[in-house]
Amino acid sequence: MIICALSDLHGYLPKDIPKCEVVCIAGDIVPLDIQNDIAKSFIWFGHDFLPWCESLPCEKVLLVAGNHDFFLEVFSNTHQAGKSYKFGDNSKVIYLCNSTYKFNHMKFYGTPNVTDLSGWAFNVEFPESKEVFGRIPDCDVLITHTPPFDANNTGNVFASPTKPDYGSWELRDAISERKIKYIFCGHVHTGNHKLSDWEGHYIANVSIKKEDYSPAFEPLLINTNENREDRM
Repeated sequence: MIICALSDLHGYLPKDIPKCEVVCIAGDIVPLDIQNDIAKSFIWFGHDFLPWCESLPCEKVLLVAGNHDFFLEVFSNTHQAGKSYKFGDNSKVIYLCNSTYKFNHMKFYGTPNVTDLSGWAFNVEFPESKEVFGRIPDCDVLITHTPPFDANNTGNVFASPTKPDYGSWELRDAISERKIKYIFCGHVHTGNHKLSDWEGHYIANVSIKKEDYSPAFEPLLINTNENREDRM
C-alpha cells in the first residue's frame, strides 16, 4: 500500500500531494487565527478542508485531531467515543478518535490525545492518559498527534537529543506492548522527520511546518510493500 502522511497543517492545504491509496493526517489542521472560534472552525472545515480532502489523489483520508483542534474536541465530546466517523460526499474522509479503521487488509488506529498540555484540546493527564493509550490495539498503522517519549528524536525540538523531549511516556509504554508496524506523529514541528526503526516499529514525525508555523517539510510517502520511504 502507498501511504502519504503529514501533520500540523495549521490551515495550510498543500496542493502537491502525490497519488497514493491513503493519506494520513496526524492532527492540528485548523488555522491558528480561528482555532479558538468553534463556529468559524467548523465553517472552515466544511468549506475548505473537506473539499481539499475530496480533491486529493487517494482513496481514503484518515484524519486525527491535535491539540489546536478545539472544534473537533467539541465534536468528539458530543458523539460516541471510540467510533470512526465518515465525512464527505463519498465517505472519503474518516475521522479517527481513539478508534480503528480497516482498509485493504490494513488496520489503522488513530488517537488525538496529548499529555501535559493543560488548557489545550484533547489533553489527558495520568492516570487517564494510561487508560486512553492503553486502548491502542495491535495494528499496521498508528496515527497519533503526540510522539511517544524518547522515540528516535521524533519529540525533540530540532531533532536533537540535547533538547527537551515533548513525547508522551504513557504512549511509549502502550506502544512497547503492541505489535505496530508504522507510527506517524506530529505535534513537535522540528522532530525527526526521517522514517526510522524504533524498537521494532517504523516511526516518523510528519509535521510539515517549522516552529514559526511556516511550511518547511514535505509529506512522507511510503510503499508498505517495499518498506521504502520517499520525500516528495
